[in-house]
Amino acid sequence: MMRTVWMLLVSTLLYHGTLSLAAVSESTPGETPGVGPFEVGQRWLYDHEGPRPGAMEPNAIDGQRILKVVSQAELGGQRLWIIEERFTHDPNVVSRLYVDDMLRLLSLDITNQKGEAMRLTYESGIAYQAMAMDVGEQRTVKTRLLSTDGKLKLPIQIEVQRFEDETVDSPAGLFEDSRHFEFAMKSSIDLKLVKIPIEETRHRWYSDQVHGLVKEVYEKKPGKFMTWSWEGYTSTSTLASFGLGDVDGNTAKALGLATSDFGFGQDVGADPSRGAPWLWGVLGCLVAGVCLLAGVLLVKRRR
Repeated sequence: MMRTVWMLLVSTLLYHGTLSLAAVSESTPGETPGVGPFEVGQRWLYDHEGPRPGAMEPNAIDGQRILKVVSQAELGGQRLWIIEERFTHDPNVVSRLYVDDMLRLLSLDITNQKGEAMRLTYESGIAYQAMAMDVGEQRTVKTRLLSTDGKLKLPIQIEVQRFEDETVDSPAGLFEDSRHFEFAMKSSIDLKLVKIPIEETRHRWYSDQVHGLVKEVYEKKPGKFMTWSWEGYTSTSTLASFGLGDVDGNTAKALGLATSDFGFGQDVGADPSRGAPWLWGVLGCLVAGVCLLAGVLLVKRRR
């Protein structure tokens, strides 16, 4: 029974990797005040091979991965951009990210096939896709992800390294001088009596030509929890196209209004780069941790 619960909840909610954090250019927060980093309707489409990044079972879904800016909203006098990610061959779970004009990720929503939504927040707004690292530089990042009420906290440690720039050949074109990063994440789910360890590694390539990610290779490490073990696997997402498309007006309006009761539980006016400027660009490794926490919350909710 325990194995079934984790298979249905964790593998479903852990699916979305860091692609949804790769849509914005590597500019410094505040560099273009009042302009904003996005435009509603922007879309990035990726060819996907292998399982969903973060899934507990190594079942390939393939298909396409779609990232789209679906709406904008106001919160405390600040503009928020709502970015949605989904898989064509696994449409039941949708994630939405909330990013402000200073390129800070403030919160994340996860909606499952039953329409149940869960909101997860960061202890403070985290700089989003700045990648201020030199070639050869390495950094260790420690942070926590919180449930809305703050009762559940998930510690995460990420080892970040930047490699030499490379040329990426994709269906969307040839991208020279793409910045190559490795993110090695470790975390654990604390169930009081036991802890479930989670390890994953992501190689990601970014290009200014598309203002974001052009390729990701995700590797999940094998693991074991009591009598339940899971296999490791690799999956790849490669940019197929990018551009501007239409967004349903009713959906955009509804999502915009939904932020009026956001409940971030953090100082939305704080500059995330103060005190820890090296956090730039590490957010790409945190989504799997977010979804692990979501799985824990849903397990507790259904008991």
